[in-house]
Amino acid sequence: MGFDPVASPCSKGHPFRDAKVDGSPSEGTAAQDRRECAAGSVRPMMDREERVGGFSSSSPRLRAPSPDLVGRALKIETLSLWRSGDVSTGHLSLPIGETMPGRLEWPCWIGVVTENLAEQRRFYREVLGFAELKVGANWVQFDLGHGNLLELLQRSDDPQYDRVRYQVGYAVDDMESIRSDLIARGVQPISEMEGSREDGGRWCYFRDPEGNIFEIKERQPG
Repeated sequence: MGFDPVASPCSKGHPFRDAKVDGSPSEGTAAQDRRECAAGSVRPMMDREERVGGFSSSSPRLRAPSPDLVGRALKIETLSLWRSGDVSTGHLSLPIGETMPGRLEWPCWIGVVTENLAEQRRFYREVLGFAELKVGANWVQFDLGHGNLLELLQRSDDPQYDRVRYQVGYAVDDMESIRSDLIARGVQPISEMEGSREDGGRWCYFRDPEGNIFEIKERQPG
């Protein structure tokens, strides 16, 4: 007998609950509908939970995955595609199977290029409350704790300080290897290696594809 959309679900049974999935009927669901209808507890058909083959719309298997789970899945899929050569890495040339000899870690240095060094020094020391660490002719360093620094830098004609901006320095353990590897991969250097291990570590600057300046900074022992 075909389904009559006008008839009551009490007389004809529920069209979805009575459906067969993989040849197996959903046992007892039509009778359950009739009992609920007789008791006056049946909700409108499109408002109630629909069960097919024993699964319900509220089953955990059918709920939307969490954003964290989706993010991990996308990361795994992207890595898989990259390893297979189906995804371009853009600016950097990363041959399949190769990894950098070291890695760039969480920034240990934040630079603020400024037009007015004296005014910015007052602001970061007196208004924001950072502890002043060292002062030079065209720079001021503040201690952020755990070996991390905030440094104010007077704007100059040097490409790494040529306009007012914030820029970061990623912590590295092996300056020579990582710098050489970045250059080999096509990253544009804009300075030579500066500083010394004895004077708080070495650093050098690079430019990303959109012109942003960043630094790699040798991790200070401690």
